[in-house]
Amino acid sequence: MKRYIKMVAALLALMASFTACENGDQAFDDYEGGTTVMFVYQSPVRTIVLGDEEYDTSLDKEHKCKIKATFGGSYNGRKGYVNVAVDNSLCDHLTFADGTPVTAMPAEYYSLSTNKLDFKGGMTGETVVQLTDDFFKDPDAVKNTYVIPLVMTDQQGFDRISAGTRREGATGSRTNSAIWITAPKDYVMYCVKYQNKYSGWWLTNHNTSTDNIEKASQVQITTRTLNSSVYTVEFQEGSKILKADLLLTFDDKENCTITSLTDGVTATGTGSWADNGIHSWNNKDRDLMELNAEITFAGSVKKNLNEKLVWWRSGVSKEEFSYTYNN
Repeated sequence: MKRYIKMVAALLALMASFTACENGDQAFDDYEGGTTVMFVYQSPVRTIVLGDEEYDTSLDKEHKCKIKATFGGSYNGRKGYVNVAVDNSLCDHLTFADGTPVTAMPAEYYSLSTNKLDFKGGMTGETVVQLTDDFFKDPDAVKNTYVIPLVMTDQQGFDRISAGTRREGATGSRTNSAIWITAPKDYVMYCVKYQNKYSGWWLTNHNTSTDNIEKASQVQITTRTLNSSVYTVEFQEGSKILKADLLLTFDDKENCTITSLTDGVTATGTGSWADNGIHSWNNKDRDLMELNAEITFAGSVKKNLNEKLVWWRSGVSKEEFSYTYNN
């Protein structure tokens, strides 16, 4: 019995040692191998969402995003920093999966708030990217084209930078996986693109009714430029499906003209977009788009488009790009 009582007492003492720190900060020893600062991902993709989303996009609407570094080897934050530099040579010999070149973002397209990523006692350090109007004027900025290539140059407050391990006698780029035993994580090629506020996934009954819109068809509208988007429509004609890509070009009053991008198809029409233009399901205001057009297909087949569309979601998800190193 005495032995049992001693065991219970020891257990209670152990529990007390945990609960005593319930309202305080707990500190843990660092990993015996030390702390290593790094970029978690080497080829992330960041889409600037200029329209609505379920999460906060206020930074996006300021044409900004953040590039962050972190570190491993400790449960605790760090009062340290790492300096970074733009290194456009990271993009040399690289192509995206579709064969197009990985291109360093032109210097006039962006600026960095700082080259010193200060952790300030936390687990991450960051720099804020400010995109310029030139970026949004570039038609290639709506797809994976441009990356901001950063390399860590030095650090303070950590044990090391995650510089990787090369194969014996090997030289060459950080991006050439063939020369590395352990891949480096001291660099990032931060790909940035944007999606305009008219694009994303919309709900439509394919008419002017918005009744039960949450159960309606889901259609995607894609970005072409900052002020224009593409909507692919389909019509049944006997046993055939007629398709056309419609270009929606918006003015500064959020009215649009509708034309056709499909060879052999003409379209004439107008439309409009309204921010929070309709009070819809889940008791929430949502964007509303109204489109009216006459579309003429081959053989003088005419179809009319008269639709109201209610915004559903941006469709943007976490993404990394794959690339090939070409010797």
